[in-house]
Amino acid sequence: MLEGHTMEEVLIVRFSEIALKSPRIRRWMISRLRKNLEDALKAAGAPGRVEEKWERIYIWTEDVKKASEAAGRVFGVRSLSPAVAYEYMDLEDLIEKAATWAEERVRGRKFAVRARRDKDLPFTSMDIMVKLGERLKPLGEVDLTSPQVTVNVEVRGRVVYLFSEVLEGPGGLPLGTQGRALSLLSGGFDSAVSSWYVMRRGVELDYVTFSLAGPLQMRDALLVAGVLSSHWSHGYRPTLHLVDFSGVLDEIERVVQAPLRGVVLRHLFYRAAEMIADEEGHLSLVTGESLGQVSSQTLSNLSAASAGIGLPILRPLIGMDKEEIIGKAREIGTAELSEKVVEYCAIARGSSINLSRERFIQILKNMNLRVLEEAVEGRWKVKLPDGAPGALSEIESRIESWRYRGDEGEDVVRVNYGKGVQVVTPDGFPLTGRELKRALKGLKGGEGVHRLPRGFTYVFSCPTGGWAVRMVSLLRSLGYDAYYSH
Repeated sequence: MLEGHTMEEVLIVRFSEIALKSPRIRRWMISRLRKNLEDALKAAGAPGRVEEKWERIYIWTEDVKKASEAAGRVFGVRSLSPAVAYEYMDLEDLIEKAATWAEERVRGRKFAVRARRDKDLPFTSMDIMVKLGERLKPLGEVDLTSPQVTVNVEVRGRVVYLFSEVLEGPGGLPLGTQGRALSLLSGGFDSAVSSWYVMRRGVELDYVTFSLAGPLQMRDALLVAGVLSSHWSHGYRPTLHLVDFSGVLDEIERVVQAPLRGVVLRHLFYRAAEMIADEEGHLSLVTGESLGQVSSQTLSNLSAASAGIGLPILRPLIGMDKEEIIGKAREIGTAELSEKVVEYCAIARGSSINLSRERFIQILKNMNLRVLEEAVEGRWKVKLPDGAPGALSEIESRIESWRYRGDEGEDVVRVNYGKGVQVVTPDGFPLTGRELKRALKGLKGGEGVHRLPRGFTYVFSCPTGGWAVRMVSLLRSLGYDAYYSH
């Protein structure tokens, strides 16, 4: 409160959905909202005292602007207003203080006065609006329909709160009131936005990234997860699970026909995520799928890919189109990073759009799924946001060490994955271009290592870099001298 001062800045925080709950649930949710607000204020460098009264939360802080920015990213907050609070003696003193505060704000502009007050006070809200409106009328024009400035007056006990701004919050429910889930995060637009929507409903999220493109994809997912963590995950500290899926992808390419690989890959994402969720205590999975957006997201393919998955799969974007998703990504602050996310160049062309569950289950029986367990067991866990800088530094160092910087005159085998595969080989290289392509393709099935010549430097490139870095990672694991270039 004011603690003896006659005026103090304060941030008024409103909630709506929480107020509809039973008294016991409301008290619990408000308590969690206060905790999350305190965490957000601390992270923003704007510590303050957080109080709950009269179906409002009041934040008393020396930096209301910083506090507004922080509180505006806390789920459960419907709206907020930077305000000033005055102690007053009677109605005349209240009007005098309010008029002094409002004079320059309404001067030469259309304005309205809105008032609320405690029921047990000796004056009404209408008394405030009429008297203050009369006092300010010579300075501007009263317009109750489309005012340029609204002078808001809230009277609680012996304190009057004055404000003219009502800033929109994210709404929803406080984080931590609806359990924990695991979100499949690629770093692209869809997975970031779907994570935001589920957090908005009060669910604490951890994240899992299945890396198909080596450290580049890990880096991009880590950056996006960092934004979701630092901007929106107030009240808890999420964990990002980084899973190297290259071995799983090799098994898919060895066993599964090209048109079916996308659906099988999606199922194995779910299955690996479920393994992690069971271990970590998550209640559901979260994905960024939008119905029909790509061939693996048709209704029949989503049904097939979900076969055998025991946990619920939350799909908050299922009815949204890409433009809506990108628009929301811009609002929440992930779009700029998602635009730069490295995509895996191609797992298959001409994907099936209508895979039955029966055929899908038969395909899985032919696969060695031990590689899935190994991928999950070998995952890298990063605690956000504190662990992000160290993890990012390690990933960047690895990526940079793989970048090709040699001279054109070296014994370099160049492989470019663009429209088709183009190869350039040095004099003395024992394979033809076709044989080289066959050997590289065989690597993914564990066969080409016997045919790929050693003693040469292999340099891979790809329009987005992802496939190239994956090939470098694979060859280096087999003892080859390999690099990527753009």
